[in-house]
Amino acid sequence: MIKDLKSKGLSRSQIAEICDLDRKTVSKWGKSQDIPTYKPRPLVKSKLDDYKDYIHSRMNEGCLNATVIFDEIVIMGYIGKMTILQVFMKKYREPSQTRATRRFETPPGKQTQVDWVSLSCWMLEAGKLNIMRLF
Repeated sequence: MIKDLKSKGLSRSQIAEICDLDRKTVSKWGKSQDIPTYKPRPLVKSKLDDYKDYIHSRMNEGCLNATVIFDEIVIMGYIGKMTILQVFMKKYREPSQTRATRRFETPPGKQTQVDWVSLSCWMLEAGKLNIMRLF
């Protein structure tokens, strides 16, 4: 596409704007004979790979606490961090159906709450500092 636009007499800047590329990229691709191809990124071994079978077995036993499993696999030689484990376990956990906290309500007149606040205003007038109590 770049070579077609170049043959029509468009400048690098115009081609870059049309193709949503940088001017330098258009120049580089315009000079080369073939269009660059990008290879997929190679898979990197995770620090957690050696422990995934153990983690799955512990989760099937009912242990869904990442801290407990983290402590167990550290003893086995795991050198990674807790976050990697938490992200891995999150995919296999069922979402919680219950609310974490329940709101506590009392009938009117049975319980009160008082918030105490003291508010002061500092003013500087003619070189003197005045403090006014608003409450």
